[in-house]
Amino acid sequence: MSHDSRPGVRHVLPLLAVLIGLAACSAEPEPDPVEVSVEVRDWTGWSREQPEPEHTTVELSDGATFQVETVSGTVTFTATDVSVEDIELETDQDLVVPNPGGGIDLDGGESRFTLTPDPPLELVTPTMDAGTRVILTVRR
Repeated sequence: MSHDSRPGVRHVLPLLAVLIGLAACSAEPEPDPVEVSVEVRDWTGWSREQPEPEHTTVELSDGATFQVETVSGTVTFTATDVSVEDIELETDQDLVVPNPGGGIDLDGGESRFTLTPDPPLELVTPTMDAGTRVILTVRR
């Protein structure tokens, strides 16, 4: 049987195993995925009749993605940080938060948003004659 004659080698390996075990125990547990309701409403200014809204539910955890079809194309949402307090989201296309009194900023747009348990997060495409409204709601 071979034997390592270097001093301390036999003592370092068990210590390393203990340190790895302690690091694994001290890591924070991953939060449970958060269920989010997604409502997508296309609209057009050219017709009285409007398309029916679409509803779906997604479960979000850190790094999770989901896609929404808008009149401007597919928008991909990525959950960058999910906690009990809020969900940080990034989109691959700019969207706009509607103004409190109505209307939207056609020159603006953002790709980072925070979804909280209340109120729902409402986002719209920055378009004039037709567009899409996306409403995200944390489900409890």
